[in-house]
Amino acid sequence: MATTSNFSTSAPVRPKSWLRDLYDRAAAARADRAARSAVMHDLFEADPRDLRDLGISTCDFDSIADGSFRR
Repeated sequence: MATTSNFSTSAPVRPKSWLRDLYDRAAAARADRAARSAVMHDLFEADPRDLRDLGISTCDFDSIADGSFRR
């Protein structure tokens, strides 16, 4: 009696592809964090008079760095 197995014939998982995806996501997160840090640094270094002229206060810094600031 012959038995047959019904294994899936999908493409094999390439082990390095998930590792590359993980690395790419980590690199993108690091770049985002560096850009946010640079924006926050510039905002904290700005003169308070200039910020007041622009209508920006220190409580707005997080939303400016996130890109969600609206007046």
